[in-house]
Order: sequence, then structure tokens, then C-alpha cells
Amino acid sequence: MTDVSAAYPTPAAPLLTREQVLRALRLIEREGRQLPPSTVYELLYRGRRYPPRAVAELAYRLAHQDPQLRWPHAAGQPTNAVLEALDFTIAAKRPILAAGSAQDQGQAAEQQAENLYTGPSPADKAADSPAVAEP
Repeated sequence: MTDVSAAYPTPAAPLLTREQVLRALRLIEREGRQLPPSTVYELLYRGRRYPPRAVAELAYRLAHQDPQLRWPHAAGQPTNAVLEALDFTIAAKRPILAAGSAQDQGQAAEQQAENLYTGPSPADKAADSPAVAEP
């Protein structure tokens, strides 16, 4: 009888396990490590907020016992998907506006209005004009 399991590829081992990420989080807390801040997303764990990619990279380095090893995924959705699959909560730091949404267009209009040059302000005009002494 032939071994059928050899004919089918086995799923790849996950990049990280939940325990490896928890180990990294404990290390961060115990040593008071300063991680580079995230720009858009945060990993929420026990009331604290962590930069997802930095946590994933630390867990990856600890798992492979290589302090120089680079996390193979980009920040954002690729890293978040790995952490969410391990039952970690990822949240946006601020609302993310979809391009073309009503809020996005309103915000874009405000920014355009702020960037319009309308000439010097009355205060600037007064400061630039020479003072004339009265006779």
C-alpha cells in the first residue's frame, strides 16, 4: 500500500503561535522595551496598546532565536491578519476614511481651503507698511 500523505503537501507551519506573541508581550512589559510607534493600527492586549508589526517581529526573532531576523510581512493588513488569526485584537488608532467617502471629500475640501493663498492678512499689511509720523 502506498503512502498517500506524501503525495499531498502539508500546510506550512504558521509564522507565529499565540504563545510566541504572548512571550514577546511579556518581555516588552518586563523589560520596559521601547518599540517604534505604529502609524495606523494598534494591538490591544490587557488594556495596553502595542505596535503590531514591532510585536510580531520581536515574537518572530524570539521564536527563531535570531535577534537580527526581519519580520517577513509588511506593516498593516499583512501583519494584522497574522495576529488576528491568533485571536489578538487589532484596532485603528484613528478613523480611516475610505477614498471618495462623504467624510473624506469634506475633509479634503477643508484642507484645500486652508491651503488657498488669499494674500497677506490685514495684520501682515500693517506690519509691512512704513509708519508715517503725523505733523
